[in-house]
Amino acid sequence: MSLVLLLTTLIDGLAVVVLAWLVRRAERTQALALVEQQAILARLRGELADLVADAERRTRALDQALAMREATLRVLLQTSARPQETFGEAPSVDAAEVRLLRDLELSLERVPHVDGGASLRP
Repeated sequence: MSLVLLLTTLIDGLAVVVLAWLVRRAERTQALALVEQQAILARLRGELADLVADAERRTRALDQALAMREATLRVLLQTSARPQETFGEAPSVDAAEVRLLRDLELSLERVPHVDGGASLRP
């Protein structure tokens, strides 16, 4: 009887050791998965910040281009609305001159991009 009791006690002890090993292994696996997920989350946050910064830069560039176009249209509107003092006299500001000035301003605002293309300054 004592041999049976000893064997069952050893089997129970072995089962407890195996269960403790499985629990610790699961904890380590879960901790590693958590570390991996945190690294992925940090990388995604960085990429999202880059995308937002790029969108803001593009928005500012588009806003500047739109403001320049609006200014050009205002100048054209003002020059076309002026009555001429004499019938054959040319307007004081030529539309081609306005266009050339606008193109010059646009070309001065462009800066070379890292990949070789040109982009507007933010």
